[in-house]
Amino acid sequence: SRSPSPNRDRWVPPPGRSTKLQKFSWQGSKGRLEINSTIDNIVSDDVGDEDSQTNEHDKQNQQSQIANVLKEQDEKLQNEIQTYEKRIQGLIENVGMLKERARNRLNQEQADQLREDINSSIRDLEQSQRTTTTTTANIYPSRLSQSSPPSRDNHRSASADEQRNYRATSKVSFKDDPLGE
Repeated sequence: SRSPSPNRDRWVPPPGRSTKLQKFSWQGSKGRLEINSTIDNIVSDDVGDEDSQTNEHDKQNQQSQIANVLKEQDEKLQNEIQTYEKRIQGLIENVGMLKERARNRLNQEQADQLREDINSSIRDLEQSQRTTTTTTANIYPSRLSQSSPPSRDNHRSASADEQRNYRATSKVSFKDDPLGE
């Protein structure tokens, strides 16, 4: 076994020897590999004490620069992550608001439809009552013209001078309606 010579570079396989500080890429049937040379892999041909100390100092500077760059990149990445998290949270809140508006609109539309149905039913009942009253008046004209107002006290007005108002249509109540329960 040979011991490494202090005058020689490390052994580098053939593509690396010809491509120092250049990108080396390889592509196979299932993948692609790209290797960027780094300054750490370069070994100086000079072996003097001053050069080795300078190289050591340069390596430390490079490592601290790399650490600073990595720290800056990490901070930048964290800021971007926070920005995206805020955007996502805002979108979630907007979706929640839109869902609430849709529910409110649906409830309002249902309430409007229910009011419309009730009003339509009341109009139909009033029309039916008018038709029944007219039909009854045509069938029994003599009875209706000779009929007198009820004489019970609970239907009399508060004062004798006040004129009574009789409704042509009765009030509709759903109080005892079996369908309403």
